[in-house]
Amino acid sequence: MICTFFFTSLILSIKYHVKSNEGILGAASVGTTLVGVLITSSYTTGGCINPAVGLVQSIFQASVYPKIFAGDLVKSSTWIYALAPACGGILAGLFQLLNGKVQALVAAQGKEEEETLMNHKIESSF
Repeated sequence: MICTFFFTSLILSIKYHVKSNEGILGAASVGTTLVGVLITSSYTTGGCINPAVGLVQSIFQASVYPKIFAGDLVKSSTWIYALAPACGGILAGLFQLLNGKVQALVAAQGKEEEETLMNHKIESSF
C-alpha cells in the first residue's frame, strides 16, 4: 500500500503539478521510482504494485503447486493483494487533490502579497 501510494503519487504529481516540458525527466523519475518501489516491496513484503498481478500470481501458484499452496492459505491471503494497492492508489489520489488545493491557495496568497507590495511601491513613489 505504501509503495503504491508513493508510485501513484509521483505519477499524479508529474501529470498535474509539474510545468516542465521536459518529458524525459518525468519518464526517468517514474522509471527510477518504479525500480525502487519494486525492489523495496518485493524483497521485504512480497507485495506487488498492480493488484491484477498479485491476484493472478496467487491463483497461478495455487493451481501449479497445490501441495505447497493449500486452498485456505490462498483464500486467506489473496484479498490483501487486491485491497492494499487499491487503497494506496486511492490515498495517492486524495493526497494529490489536497496538494492541488494547497498549491492553489499558496499561489493566490502569493499574488495578493505581490499586489500589496506593488501598491505600496506605487504609493511611496508619489
